[in-house]
Amino acid sequence: MHGRLERSSAVFGFGGGEVAVFEVAVRGVGAAAETKITDCTGNIYTVETAVGGSDLIDGGAFGGTIDFSKLPVDNYSMRYVICSTAGNVGYDVRWKIEAGPTLSTQLVTVSAKPIVTAGAAQLTLPYTLRQLRGDF
Repeated sequence: MHGRLERSSAVFGFGGGEVAVFEVAVRGVGAAAETKITDCTGNIYTVETAVGGSDLIDGGAFGGTIDFSKLPVDNYSMRYVICSTAGNVGYDVRWKIEAGPTLSTQLVTVSAKPIVTAGAAQLTLPYTLRQLRGDF
């Protein structure tokens, strides 16, 4: 993509449906660019868009992805709930904002992992999206 991005969205596909769980405005940086997102149960989360956020795994097969073994970082994580007639499903969503290859770009890494405490589903790997945003 070239040109000014007005926003960046990470869309995850769950059970055949697509649900937008993360949206970041890119018109500014820091507190001026903070945005809010509300899940289906009414939880309101602050989404920080300044450089910072969750730790990444350093190397190996999962290098460059969010490290879910670390504690969540305020305003760079949320426990987002998706509602359906079959029951609500919660996701641990985390992101990191890094400086991009130019002064006017940033690299955004977003991962979502189902919140499950029993059964084989607790072994589900997180979904991860990486996107470059800004002026290209």
